[in-house]
Amino acid sequence: MKAEHGMTFSPILAHGALGAFDELLLVAVAAAFVIIMAVSWLRTRRQPDPPSEDAIPQDAETSSEHRDDSEERFKLD
Repeated sequence: MKAEHGMTFSPILAHGALGAFDELLLVAVAAAFVIIMAVSWLRTRRQPDPPSEDAIPQDAETSSEHRDDSEERFKLD
């Protein structure tokens, strides 16, 4: 594809049947991907942090419905 000034444009990244338009499509898709990733990253930065593991109440951590020596538990060999 010749430019108006007599310089030849050769595709660098894409060499398909569309010629120079392959290059434009590849760059457009890459730009769209970067924009979508940036928007996703910005949205997650605005959300509050999830609760940490330290926020688990002590009762839920230490309570158990079954005793260790109950018959409902299988013994390991």
